[in-house]
Amino acid sequence: MGDSSHSLRTSVHKALGGGQVADVLLWRKWCGGAVMLVSATTMLFRTRYCNVTMSKLSPEVSLLIRKT
Repeated sequence: MGDSSHSLRTSVHKALGGGQVADVLLWRKWCGGAVMLVSATTMLFRTRYCNVTMSKLSPEVSLLIRKT
């Protein structure tokens, strides 16, 4: 029983797709992970405490992405 379950094991990196997204989510590329963490925290803060809805926030994010 132990041998059959061993063959089904896979790494977390491979389970997440094994690409750049997996690297960011697993903090292998810490700069991308930090940007993702800060942006998610900023969006949470703005929607929770500044009374900004996601429908108002989405166009702002879209404009920021286009400018960079």
